Amino acid sequence: MIENPFVFGRAAEGPYFTDRGEDSKRLYANLTHGVNTILISPRRWGKTSLVKKVIETINSKESKTIFIDLSSYVQQLSWLVWYKTDKVVQNKDIDDAINDLLEQNKLFFQREVESLTEYQMNFLIALANGITTGFSRKEVINKYRLESSANIQSVKKSLVKKDLIDVDGQKVSFDDSLFKLWIRRQNW
Repeated sequence: MIENPFVFGRAAEGPYFTDRGEDSKRLYANLTHGVNTILISPRRWGKTSLVKKVIETINSKESKTIFIDLSSYVQQLSWLVWYKTDKVVQNKDIDDAINDLLEQNKLFFQREVESLTEYQMNFLIALANGITTGFSRKEVINKYRLESSANIQSVKKSLVKKDLIDVDGQKVSFDDSLFKLWIRRQNW
C-alpha cells in the first residue's frame, strides 16, 4: 500500500511541507527585520506550517524565536479593538470590531457555504441557533427541513469531513466560532 503523501489536521513539517518559496521569503524578511505580520487565510491553508518552517531557518545562536499558536481570530479581533479604541475599551468598540471581523471573513464563509447542500445548510442553521443535540426530534426535523433521521446522520458525516463541525458523543458543535456567528446573523 502506498503511503499518503498529504498531511491533514496538523502542521506539515519536514518532507510534508511544500516549497511555498515566495511566502517563506516574505515572512522570513518580515520576521528578521522586526515587521509585525498577520497571516490571514481560511482554516487549514497552512499558516502554522509556514510559520514553523520559517522559524526553523531563523533559529540560530544569534536569534531565537518562540511560536505561540493563537487563533487568528483572536489576533485580528485584538488588533481591531485596539485600533478602534481611544483610551478605554467600550462595548461598542468590541461590537464594531466583531462586525469588522465578520466582514473581513465574509468571502471565506460565503465560499464555504456555496458547496453545501440545502440539508447541510439547514443543519448548520439549526446548530447556529443553539441545537446541539436531538437533531432527530420531529420538531427539529420539521423546523429546519432536515428530511429524516437517516439524512441527518449523512449530513453530520459530510460536515465533519469538511471540518465544519465536531461531534463529541451526541453533542455537535461548530469547528469555527466566527463561522457560527456569521451563519446565525444571515437571513436565510
